[in-house]
Amino acid sequence: MKRVPIGPSFLVFACRCATVAALVGACSLVPALAGRIFPAGSMQGNAVFGAFPSLSVNCTSYALGPGVRVYDPAGHLLLTDQLPGLTGRLVFQRDSYGNVFKAWFMAPDDPALAPVPVAPGTCFSLHLMRTQPLFQVQ
Repeated sequence: MKRVPIGPSFLVFACRCATVAALVGACSLVPALAGRIFPAGSMQGNAVFGAFPSLSVNCTSYALGPGVRVYDPAGHLLLTDQLPGLTGRLVFQRDSYGNVFKAWFMAPDDPALAPVPVAPGTCFSLHLMRTQPLFQVQ
């Protein structure tokens, strides 16, 4: 039986295959590290659920639409009877009528929140007053 000598071209081919396999493996881990990816048009904020269909996000009132789906941090669907009184960090989507039709409760330090824009709010915050002076002395 003849043995085929392993030349430099085979070693180059093996290194390229290993590199491609490592890159494919690394790229498949990126979505897992990123966590959840939210649809375009999603917004986030601090939410307080009132009596159905009332929702306040960053002190701005929104109405829950018919068939609203609200998920807890584990991804379980919450029933509308469970919503009144719940508070927390929320990512939500609105329909063309302005009603909230899908929402996700999230941990406040979740890295998936970084690309999601913050919903407009009317809350008065003392923290903003301290960091942004009303006037500057020259």
